[in-house]
Amino acid sequence: DKAGRALAFVVDDLSMSFAGVDAARRALEKFVKDEMRPGDLIAILRTSRGVGALQLFSSDKLELLAAIKSIRWGMHYGRLSQIMALSYSIRALQDIPGRKYLVLMSSHTTLNGSLVPDPTKSISRSADFSAYNLLADAALRAGVVIHTTNATGLLAPFSGGPWATVDISSL
Repeated sequence: DKAGRALAFVVDDLSMSFAGVDAARRALEKFVKDEMRPGDLIAILRTSRGVGALQLFSSDKLELLAAIKSIRWGMHYGRLSQIMALSYSIRALQDIPGRKYLVLMSSHTTLNGSLVPDPTKSISRSADFSAYNLLADAALRAGVVIHTTNATGLLAPFSGGPWATVDISSL
């Protein structure tokens, strides 16, 4: 009953623009400073660091803010690294009690269209679908809810509308 939230933020720094990485850092800092609740376990993960260098879950705001400050922009692209970081996060969240969330912060949609393979498409495209279907299955079995957000719009206002921030406070 008293278990807090467990949130893994995966920052897809391999495919984000400089502005996207900056927006993701600012949004994460705001979350840790203003929205983090007592009992929350948070992990800040980067696709560029690989599984071996990923940070463990923590409730220490200073440690989390230091991890956020270490996020840097790089001009790379790596779908495999993204899949590995997501898979690691799901496995790490699996045994944690309470509500579990994985938030993928990226600058682009990783897949276009449905996760149902199209037999008319190439085999490599079907392999992409297969990898994401396996992640979806693992998340379902672990009780992990996956959210995605476009990092380039995190702090940009819509024309005449509210700020386009990720509303994690309702999780």
